[in-house]
Amino acid sequence: MANQVSDHEMIRNTIARYAIVVDNQDWEAMHQVFTEDARIHFTFLGAAGEMPGIPYLIGFIKTAAQDTVSQHAMSTQSIELTGTTSAEATTYVTVIHVGGDNHKQKGEMFCSWGKLVDKLTKGIFDGKEDWRITERMVYEMLPNRGNLKLIDH
Repeated sequence: MANQVSDHEMIRNTIARYAIVVDNQDWEAMHQVFTEDARIHFTFLGAAGEMPGIPYLIGFIKTAAQDTVSQHAMSTQSIELTGTTSAEATTYVTVIHVGGDNHKQKGEMFCSWGKLVDKLTKGIFDGKEDWRITERMVYEMLPNRGNLKLIDH
């Protein structure tokens, strides 16, 4: 008997996969999180925060995360199925960056607290049924702390 995994659990795994992909800097795996045409917007950056697709997002994060170690911790979450193949999710996130050995701010830390608001679609991806994010809005919830220069190259 095959294990049945609920849509909610698959959505949680997709959202969690983002944190693991970024923290491991496994950029190719970003395709297991977002659709190819996904739109991601870091609202606190204004127009500069608009990422029209995976290549833009990867370029942005690679530049910001250069020579840092990060941990994205996902916490409080709400998921609503809006149709048979559509859903919306809100997830709180805490992000910590630390300057690595080759960073000008080696050992310094930057921490931010935010909220991810996602729209997702269900489909067949890589030969199996799964969920992907089609749109993500990233909001800053509290004032960040630490050395912003860690991620502001």
